[in-house]
Amino acid sequence: MIRTHTVVVVASACVMTSTTLADVQIDLGCFANTNPVPNCSYEGNYQEYVTSWEVDGYTSSSGYTMIDLDLGGIMSTLSGQRLVSVSLIDHGSNNYGQSSPGADIDYVEFMGLGDDVEVSLAYTGPTAQHSGESEEQLLQRIQSLDAFYGANQTDDEVYVSLGNLGALTFMFNGTPGNGGDAGGDAGGDDGDGGIGSNGALAGAGDFHMQFSEVGAFEHFSVYIETTPIPAPAGLLALTGLALQRRRRA
Repeated sequence: MIRTHTVVVVASACVMTSTTLADVQIDLGCFANTNPVPNCSYEGNYQEYVTSWEVDGYTSSSGYTMIDLDLGGIMSTLSGQRLVSVSLIDHGSNNYGQSSPGADIDYVEFMGLGDDVEVSLAYTGPTAQHSGESEEQLLQRIQSLDAFYGANQTDDEVYVSLGNLGALTFMFNGTPGNGGDAGGDAGGDDGDGGIGSNGALAGAGDFHMQFSEVGAFEHFSVYIETTPIPAPAGLLALTGLALQRRRRA
């Protein structure tokens, strides 16, 4: 149940280190939960596409901070681009002990995909527990808001601990289709979990990513990879014809 709804607080608390990451093109910003729930800090260029609210259940006195990122709105600013992947990345500014190292991702859901997009999931990073887990096991960890105080990544399958420079990446593969709901309610419900496999062209129209991190003041960033949308076959043929005419001239 939603208790409060608020726009995230913009802050400059994120500490990011320089690193080379394959297939990452656009930094959507750095996030960290702050007190009281559901406030979070955000440092980036897309504040107008970010909101947060509280969902009951983490402890008896406070709930989970849920964050919504309007990917469709962001993609509308990137003319002629298609979304290929989304990554949640820990840039190395957190604590990295044996128990829940770095940012702990409890929940991720993509909403507004159509019928033809397939979504796959992979973890890369130093957390040994996750390196050996299958896609289904990783999905089990993030498909519901079920983290609890005192949990850890080894004994409790309730979140993914990114670890130092670790990343959780969602890859999209599909073609345009009718938009749909990938499970849950874009209005703020925590939904019934997981990554929706329903899809239209990923990143087109009313397309949102909702996610929750367990800790407080643990920083992580969201990156997207995009690729140009292929031109229609007829347009390509006309382009080729125009090039031939130029050569003859």
